Amino acid sequence: MSRPLRFTFILALTTAATVLAAAGGWRYARASAPVSGPIILISIDSLRADRLPAYGYHAIKTPNVDLLAADGVVFERAYAHVPLTLPSHTTLLTGRLPDDTGVRGDAAVLTPGDRMLPQLLRDRGYATAAVVSTTLLRGDTGLAQGFSSYDDEIAAPPLPRIGVERVRDGAQ
Repeated sequence: MSRPLRFTFILALTTAATVLAAAGGWRYARASAPVSGPIILISIDSLRADRLPAYGYHAIKTPNVDLLAADGVVFERAYAHVPLTLPSHTTLLTGRLPDDTGVRGDAAVLTPGDRMLPQLLRDRGYATAAVVSTTLLRGDTGLAQGFSSYDDEIAAPPLPRIGVERVRDGAQ
């Protein structure tokens, strides 16, 4: 086989392999696409996962959380990137670290226009809503971006708690 013919053969073989790999990857990606359904994110500030029955702890009962966990996806390894409420939730909803968002403390504000998970979900047809129980997560911090509904109205009188202006009782 002459040198130009060998080069053409190798080029054609490489092209065919690339096309087949791309087609296979595309088919796999379509087959493994997530099923549309409700997405419920529960964030409970200062609650350790290893204190919930969904993670093997049985000294308390959380029947509603257990039902959601049984019918959904439970993440076994989720870590907070910062031990403060607002920066931690900002990281959770943006997928970006505090140094990237500029939200490093509970008094910071997320830059308007930063792309957040609720906006991505809304663009894909989801209705998005949030109910918060502390003024640390009030809408004017920038966390309300992308939510169709953001309930941060806390009518309860101020409770004595370090670093929190007002909180909403969990039963509400």
